Amino acid sequence: MKGLAATPVLTMPEPATSIDRRVQEIYNQVATRAYELFQQRGFAHGYHYDDWLQAEAELFQTAPIHIEEEDDKFVVRAEVPGFRPGQVEVKVEPRRVLISGHAEHDKQKTRGQTIYTEGRSTQLFRALNLPTEINPEKAQGSLADGVLQVVLPKATSKAVRLDLKSTAVAA
Repeated sequence: MKGLAATPVLTMPEPATSIDRRVQEIYNQVATRAYELFQQRGFAHGYHYDDWLQAEAELFQTAPIHIEEEDDKFVVRAEVPGFRPGQVEVKVEPRRVLISGHAEHDKQKTRGQTIYTEGRSTQLFRALNLPTEINPEKAQGSLADGVLQVVLPKATSKAVRLDLKSTAVAA
């Protein structure tokens, strides 16, 4: 086909960890829903970003985020009501934090011999880019009363003075 530019294809490398697999699943879910919205619009071009954002909003709970920067660390707080520690996973990279969660909520009401059950599933995903590098090995996290807190120590980039040693040069 002459005159048509090749459309780049966005691919992701094979996932290495459970959160990487979860990110891949999330990407696929959002892409599928965004394509459905594109179809519903009659394949009208120019709305791909809107379709993507709408798909994310339909599929995932938003988690309000607060990031504080201190001299030596960042403190990230995310509101995740209804999630327990085993339902939230956090991956820390040198310049990014990924928060993923999945919770099943069931309600049961009994009236005599009849049991009425309602259930819902809540999914959460946030990717946070950081302005400077942090040290992922020293990151710490906790989840209490619906608030996830992640402490991210900044990577040290301080100048270091070297002590030079004398070496004898062979003559």
